[in-house]
Amino acid sequence: MQNTFEELKILGDFNFNQKNYELAIHNYSEALLIDDYKSDLAYLNRSLAYFKLDKFEEALQDAIKATELRKFYPKAWGRVGSCLIALNRLDDAKVAFNRALQLEPTDENFKKQILELELKTKSEKLEKPEKLEKPEKLEKPETMETPEMDINSLMDKMKKLKVESNGEFPIEGLMGNLFTKMMKNEKLLSLTADPNFQIKMSQYKQNPLSALNNPDIMELVKDVIKELH
Repeated sequence: MQNTFEELKILGDFNFNQKNYELAIHNYSEALLIDDYKSDLAYLNRSLAYFKLDKFEEALQDAIKATELRKFYPKAWGRVGSCLIALNRLDDAKVAFNRALQLEPTDENFKKQILELELKTKSEKLEKPEKLEKPEKLEKPETMETPEMDINSLMDKMKKLKVESNGEFPIEGLMGNLFTKMMKNEKLLSLTADPNFQIKMSQYKQNPLSALNNPDIMELVKDVIKELH
């Protein structure tokens, strides 16, 4: 004789209380095969059994299903919040517990969970400094050289390279025009407002030729070469 929904749910509750969580999950699952519509408690109890086994994703899905079947059930929303905490989804957990508190304003546990979540998220934000936004206009640091000085340094370095390579490097022809145009390029002018780009450019002082390894500069080189044709 086949067990009824209520019999399987009672059996699941018994096994849960005996800490036989796997067997309890099996009982609740069989009950849900019989009645999947009015079974928010079975989903909620199976959620807790999954939670006890550290199966937090499965526990969350069952808790969410319980809220769908019974939208104004604060305990189900609290279970959703607990699962989200276990999954380290703290912002989502605050939403769930706030919903639970709306439905049960006097519940001290919901209030405590919300307070602890707020303290924890604030602490994490202090540990992780916020990313600085790129300034619209950045004043040039006194220690940085002007673009013209960088060009002269680069040209001197490349002329020296020409001498070392027996005059086979056409510095005065192509490269002289190339870098002169680069420094008038609007893209480069906009890049100079980027502090990260400025730091990189200051590093090229000792080895200007290494600037050609910068993908942003190489992109500018391609644009300027098109202008030279």
